[in-house]
Amino acid sequence: MKKEWLLIIVSVSLTFIVAFSLVRWFAPQMLGLPVDLQMVRVAKEVPPFFDGVFRPEDYESKEYSIQDPYIKRAKPLFPCLIGMGPNDILGFRNKNIPIIADIITIGDSQTYGNNAFLEENWPSSLVNNLIGYKPILYNMSVGGWGATEYFEIFNKALYLQPKIVIVAFYSGNDPIDTFNKVYGDERWKSLRLDSKLTSSDAPPLQENIEWNVKFPKGQEVIFTPNFRYVSNRRDYPAVRVGYKIMGKIAHKMVEIAEQRQIKMIFTIIPTKELVFKQKIMLGKIIPPKNYTDLVNDEEKNLIDFAEE
Repeated sequence: MKKEWLLIIVSVSLTFIVAFSLVRWFAPQMLGLPVDLQMVRVAKEVPPFFDGVFRPEDYESKEYSIQDPYIKRAKPLFPCLIGMGPNDILGFRNKNIPIIADIITIGDSQTYGNNAFLEENWPSSLVNNLIGYKPILYNMSVGGWGATEYFEIFNKALYLQPKIVIVAFYSGNDPIDTFNKVYGDERWKSLRLDSKLTSSDAPPLQENIEWNVKFPKGQEVIFTPNFRYVSNRRDYPAVRVGYKIMGKIAHKMVEIAEQRQIKMIFTIIPTKELVFKQKIMLGKIIPPKNYTDLVNDEEKNLIDFAEE
């Protein structure tokens, strides 16, 4: 009998201790312990929230790009100057931050809209050209990003509960930017689709030689085919793998989006050189070899990418 009573006492005591601990943790107010008087341990590894968001060094910096551990971001609260900004508190180019967004756009400088007014970048044009219904669109794009950054921010964009997410790849540099990130950062090693390649297999940067073209009606355009060809040379395995990784990341986004009933839309912004290809032909302008090589390889790359 003594053993049975002892077992009962121990069991009741343990139950009480566990129950008391749970109430103290999840509902301290039930025990007369005000939540606002609880002490929180400060750690250098995890700074207080507002010290992380309102960092003096971000606003005092003269640099436009802020380097974070995983992805670089644009300077928060940057004003509208010389075709850049305005940036919101998160460093994205918007006039405000919505609680819920109907549409999220993700991309690099082409989607951010470098050298264009906010009202002239394509996300703004998309909303302005819609007749009737005007959705809430939030643009989460930063210059210098590639597919890994798109995926990184895509997972954060889900908190805004979007109905549609539009990801705009850019063939002018995304393939190599993506390759460099995946093969140079251990966080992304699972996306190294060719184990024989290393970060040293990335094609070397080329001199940014300009090709100035004056069209028959007086329009002048500056092309940089030598520079843009780096991300499209089909004779470089790193370029082909870069495009394949972009496709792999797109599939990962779709899998996540389908679980949340979000519609995914992917587009790819071509280089300016490819956009003007037909106009150059109609103008009977003889292009240099590096221009021809670029548009030919880029067209083939885009066809392959669309089939991924």
